Amino acid sequence: MGALDAALADADWVTCGPRFVCDSAGERWLHPSMLAGLVYRFGPSDVPDPPRVVANGQCTAVVRERLLAAGGYRHAAGHMTDDAALARGLARDGWRVGFRDASALLEVKMHDSAAEVWREWGRSLALPGVEPRAWQAADVALVWLAMALPVLRALAGRPRALDLGLLAVRFALLGGLRGAYARRGPAFWLSPLADPATAACLTLAVLRPRREWRGRTYP
Repeated sequence: MGALDAALADADWVTCGPRFVCDSAGERWLHPSMLAGLVYRFGPSDVPDPPRVVANGQCTAVVRERLLAAGGYRHAAGHMTDDAALARGLARDGWRVGFRDASALLEVKMHDSAAEVWREWGRSLALPGVEPRAWQAADVALVWLAMALPVLRALAGRPRALDLGLLAVRFALLGGLRGAYARRGPAFWLSPLADPATAACLTLAVLRPRREWRGRTYP
């Protein structure tokens, strides 16, 4: 990962976004919708906002000695969304946290079905224990208003001019997300239709946070 090593010249802790391997059509429909929701909520990943920085714990780079001197993973202790907790903790300590696109270098298969995407990614989607409740409420409102409701009104045959504009922006975003997926196909290009499901999943994650991960329950 020489590219991540080089990125440490401009940041103290670097995380990267991989190319996702989604084998089933259901995954290629729901997963891109949830990823788009992160873009709507947090903005471009390469322009991090320290108070709301996000991270992908699947691949990170840091100078080992410096991390150990800072307490290692102490910021992540007790958090189910440990990668975001660590990134935000380091940012609060003054670290420069960077996010890089590594889709040309790294592929990750996270799930085996749309149901598993809903269950496993849905657990961490709202960043429970990391994101303040006020921001969680704002995120839920944003995803419903800007992503889900335009789709629902269009499907009901009653779209407004604003809905059509928001849908145009949403479908345009697919062009920016396409490189994040090893396989796309019709399900990927129709993934904006999954936005109401993403909004519902985020809402449930805020109202009923879970401390389960891949069959294990944590105190």
